[in-house]
Amino acid sequence: MMARCLDSENGWKCLQLCVLFPCVIGGVVSHLMDLPLVHNYRGRNFIVKFGWQKPNDQIPAAARVVIEGDIKGLGEIAFELAGPWDDYQQAASEAIRAAEDWLDQHQRGA
Repeated sequence: MMARCLDSENGWKCLQLCVLFPCVIGGVVSHLMDLPLVHNYRGRNFIVKFGWQKPNDQIPAAARVVIEGDIKGLGEIAFELAGPWDDYQQAASEAIRAAEDWLDQHQRGA
């Protein structure tokens, strides 16, 4: 399965800001401003996109990890994670750690 993702260096840098400064309004994540987390690991970009059960939940219900594909501008859905998590930061940390582990396993086998 393929998913559309950003391919320009500037686009990746803009989305990386959401990792450093989560889009939070009054302690609640605004889903209108919910951008994917972008992370670079061992020269590969991947994004984490969260799924929510209902609008303005504070904790995501699921996370989808998309690895930058071979075709510029396309990504491949690597895997999905399901909560529950204690908070947004735990969900983000677990998703990024799982994506790094996934990348390590797949690069070792390549």
